Amino acid sequence: MLLETERRGQHVVLTLNRPEKLNALSYELIDALMDRLDALERDDTVRCLVLTGRGRHGLAACRHARPQCFHRRRPGHRSRAVHDRRGLA
Repeated sequence: MLLETERRGQHVVLTLNRPEKLNALSYELIDALMDRLDALERDDTVRCLVLTGRGRHGLAACRHARPQCFHRRRPGHRSRAVHDRRGLA
């Protein structure tokens, strides 16, 4: 499973599970993450979301990454205006 979900009362922990790839985002992982976030967004009982990763590096980030650039390059991806809807545009 690429993305694990653990519910702790009003808190949800999402864990990226690709330690062999240092939890780098793949198209499959992004789809799983976006589906899970969409579901959690509709759940009024969630008060806190923690995003973490398995393995010794956990999560890594690129400070210059822009989601809209990544999605534009994906061949045949399903359209989502996530960055617009969530005010990230």
